[in-house]
Amino acid sequence: MSYVNFILRSYFQNKNSNIHKIVNEPFLCQKSSFRYLVKAARNTVWGKKYNYRQLTSYRQFQETVPLNTYESIYPFIERMIKGERNVLWRGKTRMFSKSSGTSGSKSKFIPVSLESLIECNYKGGKDTLSLYVKNRPETQLFSGKTLSLSGSMRSSELNPKAICGDISAILIKYIPDWANHLRTPPKKIALTDGWNEKLELFAQHTK
Repeated sequence: MSYVNFILRSYFQNKNSNIHKIVNEPFLCQKSSFRYLVKAARNTVWGKKYNYRQLTSYRQFQETVPLNTYESIYPFIERMIKGERNVLWRGKTRMFSKSSGTSGSKSKFIPVSLESLIECNYKGGKDTLSLYVKNRPETQLFSGKTLSLSGSMRSSELNPKAICGDISAILIKYIPDWANHLRTPPKKIALTDGWNEKLELFAQHTK
C-alpha cells in the first residue's frame, strides 16, 4: 500500500462525522446555511435592494425576494463580469461558468466565486470520496491517478481579467494541489482549447 493511499484513506474515513451531522440534522444545517448566505450578501447591491439585513427566516425571504429569470438577473451578472465588486455576492467574482445554451438561443454565464468552489464543488467532492471510502474501506483508489478531461475557458470580451468557460475547466484550473496530484493528464493538456488537439495530446500522454 502506498503512503499516499494510506494517508488520504484515513483522512476521508475521519470526515464521515461531518456527513452524519448533515444527515441527522438537515433542517439545522439548512438554517445555518441560510443565515450564512444572507449575512454574507447583505452589503451587496442585491442584498441592499431586498433589505437582506432584515431577513431572518425563509418565509421573510420568500415574501421579500421575487422569483427571477436569468434575463432579469443578467444586468447584475454583466456588472460582475466587468469587474464591479459586491453585486450579487461579496467581493469581486472573476470566474463565470458558461452554460451549453440548451434552454435558449444563447449561453448563460453563472458567477462562480472562490467560496462556492471551495464550499460547494470541492467540498462535495470530498464528501463523495468519504462515502466511497466508508463503503470500500480497503480501497486503493489513491494509489493511482484518475483520467479527467474538461471543457475550455477564455477571457471575457467584456473584461480580460474575467474568465468564462465550462465549469469543468474552472474546476481543474483551480483544483487543490493534493487532488491535482491524483489526476491526469496535466492541466496544460486538460485545458487545451481545441477539442481535437486536446484528444490527441491526451492519447499521447496516457498511452
